[in-house]
Amino acid sequence: MEQPFNQQYQLAPVVNSLWAATAPAPIETDRLMGEEEADVIIIGAGIVGLSMALALQEQGLKSVVVEANEIGWGASGRNNGQVIPGLKLDPDEVIKQLGEPSGSALVALSGRAPDLVFSLVEKHKIECEAVRHGWIQPAPSKKASAQIQRRYQQWKRLGAKVEMLPTKGLKERLGTDWYQSAWLDHRGGSLNPLAYVRGLAKAAKSAGARIFTQSPMDRFSQEGNAWLAAGKTGSVKGRYLMICTNAYKQHFHPPLLRSIVPVRTAQIASEVLTKNQWQAILPAGEAASDSSNLLTSFRITQDKRLVMGGAYATGGDETELLFEKLKAAAKNRFPWLGSIKWDYQWSGYLAITDSHLPHIFKLGEGCYAPIGCNGRGIAMSTQLGTLLANKIANNALEQSVVPLSGPQPIAFHGFRNIGITTTVLWNQFLDKVEK
Repeated sequence: MEQPFNQQYQLAPVVNSLWAATAPAPIETDRLMGEEEADVIIIGAGIVGLSMALALQEQGLKSVVVEANEIGWGASGRNNGQVIPGLKLDPDEVIKQLGEPSGSALVALSGRAPDLVFSLVEKHKIECEAVRHGWIQPAPSKKASAQIQRRYQQWKRLGAKVEMLPTKGLKERLGTDWYQSAWLDHRGGSLNPLAYVRGLAKAAKSAGARIFTQSPMDRFSQEGNAWLAAGKTGSVKGRYLMICTNAYKQHFHPPLLRSIVPVRTAQIASEVLTKNQWQAILPAGEAASDSSNLLTSFRITQDKRLVMGGAYATGGDETELLFEKLKAAAKNRFPWLGSIKWDYQWSGYLAITDSHLPHIFKLGEGCYAPIGCNGRGIAMSTQLGTLLANKIANNALEQSVVPLSGPQPIAFHGFRNIGITTTVLWNQFLDKVEK
């Protein structure tokens, strides 16, 4: 099983997920052999790196993307596929943390992030089962209901197309009576994330980007005004070096590694449901992720399967407990489904920052690491990659809306696994008490 901070590289295939089984085939790529040059070196062929490469090429800048495994191998191709506007924190919390005008600018950027995703899907004709019928956040308790009411009010004040769903008929709207209230954000939607990232790769390659896979880089150095990324079989030289591997970090910069906490969560996909079954869950086609302390997400896919995510987490390897907890969450919410078969189960790491906000960490002059979308990966990763490309093209990297600083190591980072376990158990207890 892959490790987020593992210094020993081992080639691994894309995980056996529903997304891998149903996504269009990836583009053809080569291993990096020999020497390459670019305006921007991008390490990591996920959503951030490929959206950046695409935007750079469209502005006349040459990019080379180097991936240790395959396109979309990490969190970009493993997540639940929900395109969610906003950030992990509510708008008022973001503004309080960053102040004005920075906080409001970041809130606005995150709010329109789904627009960028769906516009790229349409522009480049990406076949990724994209659906934009909104995102629902249901609340399972009185306390959670108060939280989503505040969240709804803040976004409504900012002019977002949102609404509180009537309590009457909520069970029919969601397919479950597990929740007490819910709000709907019409800006959201869903897609097959692996198909999306492969589509970004195809678009970037068509625009002229060079993409290399199965090409781990293990040496990074600055030579005058240029950066060099090198592996066993080849190297790339460029003016800028962008580290876009998120929770799966190279070991070359320890302070960067200590600036995020990699958390492993799981996804499961059911067998194809009967018509009566799938029509009863989110019949209007929205995606949903709740406001439990241990967040649980659910939605119906284009091929009529129930996909669920979250419900438990770990800082270590994949274990069966991750899937058992998620299957139990499904049974609690949809007991009327009976004993359905789960055809796919998979997991992966996401990056959590201490502030719960995305960051751009500056590792040296011309070297940056965009990181930490904190569970808002599809929309904010696309926005983050595009933003950085635009800043590079306009020589304005130091004027970013997303917080920019040197790495910010988290205290007691070496005990992160203990901290994750303790937090998960505490949140599990809170969910039971509040419910």
